[in-house]
Amino acid sequence: MKSEKDHIQLFLKSLVTMNNFNVGIIGSSGFIGKSLVKRILNNKNKDLQLYLFSRRIDNIFNNLTNVTFTSFDVQNFTHIPDELFEIEVLYYLVSDTIPASSWNNCILEVTNNLLPFIHIIEKLTNGNLKKIVYTSSAGTVYGSSEYKITENSETSPFSPYGITKLTIEHFLHYFQIKHSISYDIFRISNIYGPGQITSKGLGLINTILENHANKEETIIFGDGKNVRNYIYIDDVVNILEKSIYSSRNESNTINLASSDNISIVDLIQIIENSINEKLLLKYEMQRASDNPCISIDNSRLLNKYIDIKITSLHKGILNTYDSILKSKKK
Repeated sequence: MKSEKDHIQLFLKSLVTMNNFNVGIIGSSGFIGKSLVKRILNNKNKDLQLYLFSRRIDNIFNNLTNVTFTSFDVQNFTHIPDELFEIEVLYYLVSDTIPASSWNNCILEVTNNLLPFIHIIEKLTNGNLKKIVYTSSAGTVYGSSEYKITENSETSPFSPYGITKLTIEHFLHYFQIKHSISYDIFRISNIYGPGQITSKGLGLINTILENHANKEETIIFGDGKNVRNYIYIDDVVNILEKSIYSSRNESNTINLASSDNISIVDLIQIIENSINEKLLLKYEMQRASDNPCISIDNSRLLNKYIDIKITSLHKGILNTYDSILKSKKK
């Protein structure tokens, strides 16, 4: 195992020999990670060297030019792959929990999410790291609010998941002050779209559409009046990619959300109208871990990225349902 001194020497050597611009993605085999990799590769930037890190090796990224894949489990943060010390812009997309899973075991958030992040970034301060792009949670860091939430609104998370997300945001500010590593924090709303795996309990839109395709009912927790914001996966990665080319000298915190803040009841109506079919639903008691109301303001996002066009719910739902139906035929 290389010492900290060895890593510093490796870093200094890389300054002389490195020709490419190095971007790393921790969590490259996840829903966001896969989509982001495809987005970056589609742009065919020959000066960009992409380093992918994930627990499991994804064969779809094998034998690609300017792409290096390394098996890495963030829980094993005592061993940091040498490739990570070459990264200039690092996407940290991995999370080992969801709001419901950590509600009755808050220690999971600290041991599985917070501590690995701190240990990994602290070690990488001896490398070439200039910027961290972190996917936070618009639905949990603010807490519950009936008013539209901007990035300057009070943060008052009540779930362990949201508390940890916000704590990591604060540590990013700490690393900026201490080590001059800038950051882009994207507080993302509820993502949906082709390729999302719903088995862990995330993704209401995908869950509803998958269940409907399988002629199964979907459980709705509560009376359906909970207000949420939903954003299509392509919109998410189109914006995340822009951090590669943004200034290394500035940090940003942005609500990555659509303009649609709607209740689950209204969402169900939109889905039924989009696919022109009636859904099978079952209502059960509200879960304590669920945020009853969150209405997100995306003005900063739209002002910063004026060329971005947010996918409508109708179009996104149709694209997602079409993808689910196609996968069933394989």
